[in-house]
Amino acid sequence: MHPHALAKGTVTIFNRSHYEDVLVVRIHHLAPKDEWSERFQQIKDFEELLYWQNRTHIIKVFSAHPQGRATEQFKQRLDDPARNWKISESDYQERELWSRYVKAYEDVFAKTSTKHVPT
Repeated sequence: MHPHALAKGTVTIFNRSHYEDVLVVRIHHLAPKDEWSERFQQIKDFEELLYWQNRTHIIKVFSAHPQGRATEQFKQRLDDPARNWKISESDYQERELWSRYVKAYEDVFAKTSTKHVPT
């Protein structure tokens, strides 16, 4: 059994960290394509392992705000002293790469979908 597999009957939510090697690494050219592209198969293998070990059902969800909404949220954070620590220059820089992130997320869904872990 994998040490991080969920116990039967439990529900949890994971953030995108499981997929970082095919998102941020790809967008920012932190590794060559032949390295990060292998990660798709590793993700599929791990998700299938979870399914076969415990019949874990994985549901992948990509939730994105329209670009205008995100810009408004940035502004609200800047205007609210209790929340302005949540925003930095890097947030704006990453926003400029949005179309590349969308493509990368689409590839995650397309390349990690299997019979038992569909997307």
